[in-house]
Amino acid sequence: RRKEAIIDYTMRKLTTNNMKKRILLDILMTLVFVVLLDYRFIKNAGHEIMAVLFCFLFYFHYRWNKNWYHNLTKGRWNGIRKRMTLINGLLLLAFVLVMMTGVLISHHLYYMGIKFPLWVHRLHRIAGFSMLILIGLHLGLHWQSIWMPMKRKIHLPRPLVYLLLLAIAAGGIYFSCYYHIGGRLLCIPLNQLGRPPVTLGLFVFGHLLIIGMYTILSHYVEKGLRQKV
Repeated sequence: RRKEAIIDYTMRKLTTNNMKKRILLDILMTLVFVVLLDYRFIKNAGHEIMAVLFCFLFYFHYRWNKNWYHNLTKGRWNGIRKRMTLINGLLLLAFVLVMMTGVLISHHLYYMGIKFPLWVHRLHRIAGFSMLILIGLHLGLHWQSIWMPMKRKIHLPRPLVYLLLLAIAAGGIYFSCYYHIGGRLLCIPLNQLGRPPVTLGLFVFGHLLIIGMYTILSHYVEKGLRQKV
């Protein structure tokens, strides 16, 4: 019994450590992604360097979650699994499009002087801001597994939690309008959208709230759908 208890404790410790690493990786990926979106502040060189870093982090995310890809053809396909696969698939597609178009329009990679058409730039922009939304939806669908390890250390009264969630959602709506996220997805020219005052700190904070808003939306919609089953 003592040997079984030691093995059980060791396995739980390893699982907790792996989950902590995954959460830290998710946080780092989200921060890097939001920073690289702020093209005006970090300029083109910073944008491309951060994109390479994001690809590097994505590789580790793939390595730690490769079982998900391997098990796609196995098991039962219920509603929950279909929704998760749809969001994950769209996020992966948006990521691939961003990387492919980014390489084509890179200022630091030259292709014999070829100038790619405007639609390549627009596709890069649409895919990038689609990722902003899809990252939030992705986190919301996996929020239970992200939150449980933190819940043991963070003790907040339920009314304060709901107040915080309401503030995040309100902030996400405000900054979605402030930064014209809908207009950017629709490829409305930037000179028509306006150029709101921006600092790196405000930009990162605002876009994290946007991601947080979609995380909350995704989590509670999924929670409601599961309760109906």
